[in-house]
Amino acid sequence: MIKGAFVDLKDGRITAKYNSIADSGVELERTDSHGEAVWRVLIEGLGVAHKKYSQEVVIDIDEEKGVVWAISLGAKRIYEVRKISDGSQVSREVTEITR
Repeated sequence: MIKGAFVDLKDGRITAKYNSIADSGVELERTDSHGEAVWRVLIEGLGVAHKKYSQEVVIDIDEEKGVVWAISLGAKRIYEVRKISDGSQVSREVTEITR
């Protein structure tokens, strides 16, 4: 099932699209105030291949630092930070989830 999340910027929007029942990663896109794509990147998934996989994604921004961060919670927790200006990766952290 395809899901999405978004955060509005002063001059556009950051949108995340992902499959909640597959480890296909997260498509992160920045659009300008006219809805035109500025950049689009893929946050790589974990490579989990089983039918009982599920994930939820949360995104937020820190405009002062010029970054967007995304958290994907599935088999593990992926925390990835990208520059708002061009989508380039600042950091990526994958950790175990304690259940």
